[in-house]
Amino acid sequence: MVKQVEEARERIKRLHPLASVPLVKVFPAFACCLRCCSKPNKYSQLVNDEDRDDLQRLDTIAKDLGISIDQEENGNQKLNNNVNNPSDDPYLNLGFGIVAYFRMIQTMIFLFFVFTLLSIPAIFIYSSHNGLEGLQNYSRAKYSLGNMGFSNAVCQSMYIGIESPQQIKCKEGKIKKLFSYGIIPIESGNEAYCGLASKGNDKIQYCSSPQYIDSDSLNKDFETSCKGKSQCDKPIYYHHYVKFDIKDNCNADHALFYLQYFCEQENGDVNDKRQEALIVACMGIFISLIFLCAVYYLFESSKIDYKMWDVDTVTAADFTVESIISQEAWDKFVGIYAKNLQPNETLVNKFHEVYQKEVEKVVSMEEGVLSQSQNQDIRVSNITFAFDNVELLKLLQKRGMMVTKALLNKIKQIDDEINNIKDQKRKQLTRPVAAFITFETQEGYERACNIKGKKNWKQEIVSSKHMFQDQPLCFQEAPEPTNIIWENRDRTFKQQTTRKIIVLVVIIILLLLAFAAFFFLKQQTIRNYQKYPPTTDCQSILDMFDGGIDNTEFRGYADFDGPLTESRKGTGIYQCYCQEYKKQKGNLDNAKICDDYSQDQLIGLGLSKVVSVAIVIINFVLRTLNMGLISFIGYYTESQQTLVIKSSIFISQFFNTAILLILTNANTQQTFLSFIPFEGQYPDLTFEWYNDIGSSLVITMLTAALWPIIEFVMFSGLKQFFRLLDRSFSCNPNKTKCKTVQQYVNLYSGPDYLMHFKYSAMLNVTFVTFMYGLAIPLLFPIAFLYFIVLYVVEKLCLTYYFKKPPMYDEKLNESVIGTMKWAPVFMMIFGYWIMGNRQIFHNVVIENQLKSDPIQTDHAGYDISIDVSLPLFIMGIVMFIFIFFNDLFLTILLKLRIIKEDKEDEVDEKLGTYVQCLGKKNRQMWRIEEQHMRKEFGIKTLNENTLAEMKNNKTHNKLIKTCPNYEITTNPKYSAAFQYTSVDMRDTEEEKHTSDMVAKMLYLAYFSKEEQKKFVFKGAQNIFKNGMSLKFGKQDDFKAIQPSLENEEEGKRDIE
Repeated sequence: MVKQVEEARERIKRLHPLASVPLVKVFPAFACCLRCCSKPNKYSQLVNDEDRDDLQRLDTIAKDLGISIDQEENGNQKLNNNVNNPSDDPYLNLGFGIVAYFRMIQTMIFLFFVFTLLSIPAIFIYSSHNGLEGLQNYSRAKYSLGNMGFSNAVCQSMYIGIESPQQIKCKEGKIKKLFSYGIIPIESGNEAYCGLASKGNDKIQYCSSPQYIDSDSLNKDFETSCKGKSQCDKPIYYHHYVKFDIKDNCNADHALFYLQYFCEQENGDVNDKRQEALIVACMGIFISLIFLCAVYYLFESSKIDYKMWDVDTVTAADFTVESIISQEAWDKFVGIYAKNLQPNETLVNKFHEVYQKEVEKVVSMEEGVLSQSQNQDIRVSNITFAFDNVELLKLLQKRGMMVTKALLNKIKQIDDEINNIKDQKRKQLTRPVAAFITFETQEGYERACNIKGKKNWKQEIVSSKHMFQDQPLCFQEAPEPTNIIWENRDRTFKQQTTRKIIVLVVIIILLLLAFAAFFFLKQQTIRNYQKYPPTTDCQSILDMFDGGIDNTEFRGYADFDGPLTESRKGTGIYQCYCQEYKKQKGNLDNAKICDDYSQDQLIGLGLSKVVSVAIVIINFVLRTLNMGLISFIGYYTESQQTLVIKSSIFISQFFNTAILLILTNANTQQTFLSFIPFEGQYPDLTFEWYNDIGSSLVITMLTAALWPIIEFVMFSGLKQFFRLLDRSFSCNPNKTKCKTVQQYVNLYSGPDYLMHFKYSAMLNVTFVTFMYGLAIPLLFPIAFLYFIVLYVVEKLCLTYYFKKPPMYDEKLNESVIGTMKWAPVFMMIFGYWIMGNRQIFHNVVIENQLKSDPIQTDHAGYDISIDVSLPLFIMGIVMFIFIFFNDLFLTILLKLRIIKEDKEDEVDEKLGTYVQCLGKKNRQMWRIEEQHMRKEFGIKTLNENTLAEMKNNKTHNKLIKTCPNYEITTNPKYSAAFQYTSVDMRDTEEEKHTSDMVAKMLYLAYFSKEEQKKFVFKGAQNIFKNGMSLKFGKQDDFKAIQPSLENEEEGKRDIE
């Protein structure tokens, strides 16, 4: 059992190579502070000790297999050449994708710090006004453009029987005009009417005649007491303007007296606002230009960073190219050589020999790149073939999953499936479809990269300057070994294109369904908003009734106003009565008249929470579905797949965060989008929008800023809970219910590192901030906070929590930069819209016909005027043209020879040979694997020259510290998925048997036809008998295991 524990811990250690990195290396900018505050770290000694132990263990295994050991390299004087240099940046070995990711976050931190400073004047300008004062969300809304105040039409109505005075005032500006007034009789059916009485129905026209209204007194009092003032000098009693000579429904107590007046700003105030808005607009243009320049600088500098990373590090991809082997080339080769094979020779071995000679010949003929010698002898160090065995790989992965779960019956079924495939599709399984050719030197790699093939629209190679078996022979740069998705190698261009179309259609349908769901849920919220407007001045209504909720008259009118409120025609009395009752009593249990109000508030509040939760749930569901759908397409590399997943998740999140809330509340009938049947509450960014949606957006973005911390706490806490559950809440770190080593590793190792979530969230925050930044500049400091939190959490989690990620290439980083450059266009176009608001900057006031109608804005979008919004519109168009046609312009300039094309110079990285860069540890592991296959299987995958070089060559000062070759079993992802254990890590006969079975299937092509037919894939019968299940869970075994640990805390640290 001790061996199984050690094996599990060793696997976990390999999955977390940065776990022992000190904080000084995680945050080198704060090295001085961290050195003072933290305890001395023995990281250098720990790295050396671990590698020394590994080398000694490998040497012992090598001796057992009869492999000679190079004594010159076994000394301590050579040890430093075989281990990771502790002074190096540990993140360089994770691939350029990770390096570029953190570089981008650092750039964003700096940029948004600058943007935060630039946005301070806008925040100060907006908060200096009070246009939204008194509204529910004023604490957040006051930092938005809406707080500058709006000119608007105010419609008031009150029951004639109420003899208390009415408050006539403006939230912004002065009272300029009494537009309409009249009486709405009981049961007229049009209680929300607010327009000219002469245009109302017959009942309104009749009751609003001089027979019932003293128009002269009303107009006189309005002119003398109200006009030109922010509120009337003396109280206005609606009751006084009603004539009671004839008593009927027109002047009954429950008839409504309404009036509509215009609140307009002074011209001087409007000009001041325009000047202040011009400052904000210039700030926006300046921010956009800075960001655009920074993005292009980041794009160009990332090329330099990639070169520097490439020079500073060495990977197997620095020596390796990929070449496609067509069916025609293989068939012709088989026709020529199949009958002339030596007794112990297989087709693949012969193909390896012939193919290698042809590759060395054509590459040697190429013009020198790093060396000027054209006839330099170029040699291939190793060739790894990819076979047409995708179906087999999927079954081996499925089998590995069943082994992890200890489902023996399922394993036997899969074993039978594997044997059936082996017998029925043996020729297919042994046909090479691609070759990963690793050259001895960088020169060979650079020359091979110059031998490109010409492809047609189907991405099929149709021609090349060299031929092999009458088929084009060409090469392309190979992806990093851990970047390859082997099970997708059989996907053709046609299959991928078809699946892309299917996935695109499905994603669009999902987004439409999400929109439909939000739209449905939001309708009740909109209805509640129309029934109980948050802008209702309840304090004025409460002042009308002495004694508050105990006033009988107040209760009576509230009771009568209830049905009108339900039909969105209320005066506000019912709303304010129930609101005040709940405020004083704490609940509405004893207020029967407020049952509807209570139910509406409960449903409205519930739906608001449902909508908030639904956004998170639907985002999560869409994210999960996007991952599955994109995986269905079948991309060849992790970088390609991650890039597309990133884009799809970003579009979904941005649509749900920035677009969906606007659309579900939008009223497009007053804009150039009137053909879209949206009839929500907001035809523009009105003061209600800033109070409702704008303030909610601040909370949403603040949550997004803190989400990396929240997400880590949630999922790490869940992980710890399952570990405690596995130990039965025991303090003993060795107690477990796991039945297999891999099950134990899965539980006690960290989760996979998924970059598409990170980039998608980063893009979403950036685009939302830029889109709404001019309207809500508070988003800039929130975004600054987000990037700081993201950087700290990501650095710590990648180092101490997540598994080692695959080596992403530069394409993902380039794609994100290419997307980010569009953010300023969103700011300019949306800024043009918000700065063109007619009620803030043009004093446009349009009457309403009904109180429940959306505000009339006269803002269609196509009516371009010379005002503060014009520069934003022009810059938006210029930026759009520049970004969209940038590549086209460059192409034209190159064709006209106005500019010269920059040719990328190849850098001699002084790498030495591939075998030298492997280092002793990797070479020894590879030799052990090869010797085991030769001894146990009788097959060869390495040629004798390369094997001899591995024994005799000296170690270079630059070492490959990642996956050293393109053998699928050296990729940690696939070795874990197949339940394959490398020869140097096998402790039991079961592991040896299972791993050998997997290896035989993967290297089936290297066996003779007779051996292929004889071979039967069958797992070990006692695979779980000596596993980590019941026996490992007994207390006696804990006591046996514990002496192997120095103390309990050390054991816990080693596992976790």
